[in-house]
Amino acid sequence: MADKNNKAAHIALAMELARIGKYERSIKFFSSALSIEEDYLSLYNLGSLYYKLEDFKNAIICLERSKSLNPSFVMSYLVLGLSYSRRGDLKAAKMNFIQALMKDPSNRVALTGLSILFHNSGRYLESMNLLSKIPATANINERLLRLKSEIFFVSGNFLKCKEELKNLKKVSDRFKSYDAFVRSVPVAIYDDKFGTLEDKISRLQLESKTNRESMIKLSLLHLFTGNTDEAIDCLFEARGV
Repeated sequence: MADKNNKAAHIALAMELARIGKYERSIKFFSSALSIEEDYLSLYNLGSLYYKLEDFKNAIICLERSKSLNPSFVMSYLVLGLSYSRRGDLKAAKMNFIQALMKDPSNRVALTGLSILFHNSGRYLESMNLLSKIPATANINERLLRLKSEIFFVSGNFLKCKEELKNLKKVSDRFKSYDAFVRSVPVAIYDDKFGTLEDKISRLQLESKTNRESMIKLSLLHLFTGNTDEAIDCLFEARGV
């Protein structure tokens, strides 16, 4: 009983140290708890801490042991997949992501991780198929939208690529900050002896149907007026002119 109480105290201290970012000290107490008795959750937590510290070799040792103790615990597979990816063992990473999806078919981390592996090896259709399985309610991040737009681009689906770029603009801090900047600049400061921006846009809209250079200029003018969606549309239309 004393040993079990001791282990519980060590785990509680390790969890608190991890919470406040003292990862190396947390590792010490998780390790001492595991020396009393192994359990899959403490091994998973220890492996995750090694992952945070980019010690992927020790992360893999702990997570493989955690997986062997409880093969139904999906999180071990996920962090193992990430750890193997960081070490360049893409075959092992792929295997762990697939095993995670066998247990949880809609897991966003596994779907995204496996999709990136397929994308990087040129398997774009399989990559997009996995991304399409991510639940609509999932929190779609910037990296995922960039990946989707790139896959659509290289596969020649420019319409879908354009849609994803517009979605990316809504969630990316870099896109949003620039969007806010161009909208804050008074349109009047762009006026010159050749006419206002609106005049130039009207002229270029007539020319741009058959002139790629005019379409690109029109894209820039839309950007200056803060209409970034129209700017994206014009750039993609310029590809077909």
